Amino acid sequence: MQHDFAESGKTIELNIIIKSDVVGSLEAIKKLLSEVHSQEASIKIISEGVGPVSESDATLAQATGSKVLAFRVPTLMAAKKIAEKEGIKIQRFDVIYELVDSAKADLSALLPPEIIEEEVGNIKILAIFRDDKKAFVAGGLVESGKVAVGDEIKVFQNNNEEYRDKVHSLRHGKSETKECVSGTECGLGLNPGANVAVGDRATIFRTVKKLRKIE
Repeated sequence: MQHDFAESGKTIELNIIIKSDVVGSLEAIKKLLSEVHSQEASIKIISEGVGPVSESDATLAQATGSKVLAFRVPTLMAAKKIAEKEGIKIQRFDVIYELVDSAKADLSALLPPEIIEEEVGNIKILAIFRDDKKAFVAGGLVESGKVAVGDEIKVFQNNNEEYRDKVHSLRHGKSETKECVSGTECGLGLNPGANVAVGDRATIFRTVKKLRKIE
């Protein structure tokens, strides 16, 4: 089966085929679906009609990468066989708003996630312990929050962001540790050649992907 969306410029489209019991229901569904969109995504009705989901509907869905939304109508056996073979999604509904909500959820699932940087701590760089081709280790004071192995770090010099990296290792005193909290000093293992100097301020953060929803 082909992808069930297409990129047209900057717009993501969800292709659907609608089959309904009567014309009145079909028009109501189309009106509500026309309101389901965002700046990035919209619904494209490939085909619409009254009556059961037929073999031709399933064939068209396969050719266009569409989902089939059936409102109070059955799916003919020939269409079911094609759907099972080709992995076509056919959904039946008895309530219009449930159909619309399903389409809304499918369209939302196509949106790229929102990338959020969650700040978890702040560090002042106090010393550079090692700076060679194999490793870079900076000493710092955790002024707020915490830092853990695997966290990301952005370093500021004169209030300007100058460098980003990942915390590959942590030491507290002479021991390796997984996490250091506010008020403690630690050794930060970064990539060789890290652009970090004594006196720099660093923000510790974690990148989180947040699923987006079309309301």
